[in-house]
Amino acid sequence: MENPLLDNSHRSRAIIIIFWVLAIVQVASIVSDIMQLQLLYQFNSGNIDNDAAVSNDFRQKLIGFAYLALVVVAIVFFIMWFRRAYCNLERTGRVNLKYAEGWSAGAWFIPFLNLVRPYEIMKDIWHKTQEAIYGLVQQKGGAIVGWWWAVYLSSNILSNISFRFRSRAATIDDLISTTVFDIVVSFIEIASILLTIYMIWQTSLIEVKLYHSYSLPIEEGEDKLADIII
Repeated sequence: MENPLLDNSHRSRAIIIIFWVLAIVQVASIVSDIMQLQLLYQFNSGNIDNDAAVSNDFRQKLIGFAYLALVVVAIVFFIMWFRRAYCNLERTGRVNLKYAEGWSAGAWFIPFLNLVRPYEIMKDIWHKTQEAIYGLVQQKGGAIVGWWWAVYLSSNILSNISFRFRSRAATIDDLISTTVFDIVVSFIEIASILLTIYMIWQTSLIEVKLYHSYSLPIEEGEDKLADIII
């Protein structure tokens, strides 16, 4: 019997790799911001080096562009993985989902709704995937989903504040303050990236078990519940 579920393991591996690259670029951004901070302190003390300033601006823009491009790629791949994970739950016919499968992509693009619904769908993916494995009730706790969403929202809010501060900076002191704030925000964004990687990895482990359990006869699946529990 052909497995009606779609293999999501390739997508999970791809998005995890993308997020690791994103984390590395964010670390490079922190190093670049520290170098900029040192340069700004030199400028503030009257030691002005125009060549260093030009080099700094080029480096900052290059890293910023690379990070933005990776964010776009990460968003696309994450939603692809996210939607397939929810779609597979619908295909099992074993669980009642809170929303239609289309919301797993659409919810991210609707203002205000995107503050809550993706989190609710991710909770569905986490708990219902475990439930779908032959009615498994002994589940792995989903605290990681709450932490992931809280840090994700915090990093986005702080990033928006950082952008506003940076666009209004008019003096060297302003630039120093915004650069320090950028470094703090970057650490929070790295925490968000690492939590996302961990959550995808843990969810993928459960997904793989569901994928394989679905192709087993019910009797055999029930005998293997101990092996399925994570």
